[in-house]
Amino acid sequence: MGKVNTAIDEKEAIAISYHIQGFGRLGTVTYVVNRGNVYILAFLAGGECPAAYKYDISELYVLTQILSTFRFAE
Repeated sequence: MGKVNTAIDEKEAIAISYHIQGFGRLGTVTYVVNRGNVYILAFLAGGECPAAYKYDISELYVLTQILSTFRFAE
């Protein structure tokens, strides 16, 4: 959990992951700048994800895969 410098569609971005203690909630907020605009992509989930049971992966891994497909339309 914490802040990570990353890229989405080759644009600079910052991802902040967090865990809400006691509730079993995980989340990630990603801020990406494109053409002078800041886009905020947020994801909050419970501690369980159907894909995690079937494929033995975490929700945050699923989010990472979703964000990797994000593209800006020209």
